[in-house]
Amino acid sequence: MKYSLTRLADVSAGSMPQAKVAGGIEYTVICRRCNGSFKVMNYEGQYLSGFGARKKATAPQPIGVVCDCGLDHKNRPAGSAGCGAVWDIVH
Repeated sequence: MKYSLTRLADVSAGSMPQAKVAGGIEYTVICRRCNGSFKVMNYEGQYLSGFGARKKATAPQPIGVVCDCGLDHKNRPAGSAGCGAVWDIVH
């Protein structure tokens, strides 16, 4: 499959495997474009803001995902690891 930036529809957090880990939740993600699998970490109730300071989030925020499958895709830019698909995990 050729690399290309592609925006996919959002995915519900409840529809994917997840595990509690220290400080948050780890999601097992399968890219709907290339079927590659990888992990995405979300720190519960927190977000990073300026210089890494942690603040309480007022509501669950979407989790931005960029495919990080590690599979070989033609024309992938140096330093990239996925197929170019992007989407959000929503609560």
